[in-house]
Order: sequence, then structure tokens, then C-alpha cells
Amino acid sequence: MRSLHQVAASEIAVIPYYLKGYQQHGLQYGINEHERAEPLGAQCTNCHTILWITGRNDPILNEDDSNIPDSGPVYREYYKNKLKRFLSSLPPCPNCHHQTYDLFVNNTTLTRFEDGSPAPKYPEEYYGVDEEMSALMKDKAVWWYGNQAEAKRLNLKLL
Repeated sequence: MRSLHQVAASEIAVIPYYLKGYQQHGLQYGINEHERAEPLGAQCTNCHTILWITGRNDPILNEDDSNIPDSGPVYREYYKNKLKRFLSSLPPCPNCHHQTYDLFVNNTTLTRFEDGSPAPKYPEEYYGVDEEMSALMKDKAVWWYGNQAEAKRLNLKLL
């Protein structure tokens, strides 16, 4: 059974970072695609906290979709519905206790900043990562929703 825990971001291949010119808005989060944790997440509409999951053990995200076309309107509708079902299947936000996730986070998603501001337009409003400020955040505590088997597989140290 899955439950909520806090873990260091680096343990689940999540990368907290500050963008140059946007530090006042707080952190954004990315994913290290080359790690076995394979993090995915959901961002809360209310407080902008991200709830992370790892691995490929989510029953909704991993359902058999072999009867769905690889592209086209049927695929788009299926994928949209699948993400909506995933977001509504998660427990209430561990920070604000609302169940109002509206953003599915994967390796191509730009999350909102901690204050809720939208990500800058890329590339015209993107000035790179503030490496100095970001280096201090690699072990920032983040919320993870998983089970003991997944924690053991990843050798997680729960905070």
C-alpha cells in the first residue's frame, strides 16, 4: 500500500533549481532522466506543492492501452482522461490538504514556481539555471507517494 513520505529530492532523481531572473518566485523542479527512479508527479493547484511517485507501479499510468491508437483524436482523448484519472487518484496534498492537482509532471513538463507563477516561455524568456543557488537545494525534502517495496528498490532514506 502506498503512503506519503518526505525524501531528499536527489534520492528520487528530482532536481530543484532556481532560474536566473526568476529567483524571487522560488524553485522549479526537473527530472534527471538518467536515473532508475523514473519520477513523475502532480502539482497542486492550491499551494503548488508537487507530490512525486517513482517507478512504473501506478495502476492508472500503467494500464494496458494496447487497444488505443498511437496517435489521433482517440489517443488524445484517452491520454487526457488517463491523466485526469491519475491526478484524481492521488491522496490530498500533504501541504494544504486539498485534492486539487492540475498538472501532471514528467520529464517534458515545466512546473509552476513555488509561488504559483507560470514557467517562463522557452527560449525567449529563459536565462539559464542559477547554479550557485540551486546547488544548495539538491537535498531539499520533497513529498513522495510510494510503498515499502519501491522504497527498498530505490534504497530510499525516508525523512
